[in-house]
Amino acid sequence: MTAAAVFAVFGISGVGKTTLVKRFVKNHPSYLHLQASALLRTAKATTSEALRSAPAAEIRDNQDILVTAFHTARLDAPERPVIFDGHSLIDGDAGLVIIPTDVIARLDPVRLIFVYDEPRLIHQRRISDTSRRRPTRSIEQLAEQQAVAFIACQRYAASLDLPLDSVLAGELVGLAGAILAATHD
Repeated sequence: MTAAAVFAVFGISGVGKTTLVKRFVKNHPSYLHLQASALLRTAKATTSEALRSAPAAEIRDNQDILVTAFHTARLDAPERPVIFDGHSLIDGDAGLVIIPTDVIARLDPVRLIFVYDEPRLIHQRRISDTSRRRPTRSIEQLAEQQAVAFIACQRYAASLDLPLDSVLAGELVGLAGAILAATHD
């Protein structure tokens, strides 16, 4: 395993993946946390709301910008392992957009990690988080989105011949286990 390994962490909006990754990085500061939305906001000089509400074709086009921004951000610390915090499924105003496998392949991850939770808890988090605008979705819709997002990750894993771990939101030990086990292979 090289020091510059990339671990791709996915989960639907509101599941708690960014919080979980931040907790891991706080305990393991040698890891670089690159958040897809932050990379895109900076690269496009726009807001999360503008990214989320874009037409589906623009969301797909943004993935090329994301890959470039990701590789540019890595130039500052090429020796640091990276945790990429992103989505396999984007819930935008134009509907659901599944991120194509070729986008994930260009990030060159060594392991995929899917963060999941009970849909009712995701629903509660989304309602409670007033700092971000997200589409209003029912618990049933969130359950369906989570299932679709996980299937997308399973397809990435199969197509790219990568391991895929599932980690319950908030389970720092599970995330650390997946990352550290791969780092020491």
